[in-house]
Amino acid sequence: MIRLFAALPVPEDVMDRLEPLQTGLNGASWRGREHFHITLGFFGDVAVPDAQELDASIGDIPAPQLDLEIEGVGWFGRKEPGLV
Repeated sequence: MIRLFAALPVPEDVMDRLEPLQTGLNGASWRGREHFHITLGFFGDVAVPDAQELDASIGDIPAPQLDLEIEGVGWFGRKEPGLV
């Protein structure tokens, strides 16, 4: 089983502007830019064969380019972010 979600990559120029904002929370475990993404959907724990089939199916969906505006950021799990 693997934890699976669908996401869009964040363009390099947007990462360049977001990365410097990872400050001001002592003890935070900030994620590297290679982990930046926009989550579209969370599937939860999925068997590997099903995940591969889902990946192939999602990859076949035609989608036009779109514009997004970021209004905030978030986290999963608790009501408040935690410190590691």
